[in-house]
Amino acid sequence: MKRATFLPIQVEQTSDGRPCRIQYRGQVWQVCVVEEWLETGRWWQGESQRVFYRLLTEHQRVLEVSLEPATQRWTLEKWLD
Repeated sequence: MKRATFLPIQVEQTSDGRPCRIQYRGQVWQVCVVEEWLETGRWWQGESQRVFYRLLTEHQRVLEVSLEPATQRWTLEKWLD
């Protein structure tokens, strides 16, 4: 089951820019990257590209986050149950 959230989050990154820890609603989780991909967005409508990460938390929860490189804004896209 997927639960979309689209909420801003705080992310700590490794030296190569990949997420290693996220903070959401006062909780902090260690994460490891399972998958990474780039989406260009609807450029004809002004959307910028975003980097997506599928992450596995220390508690074995899977979630997807995205980074908009132009603004350095991180978003929790969805939980995967």
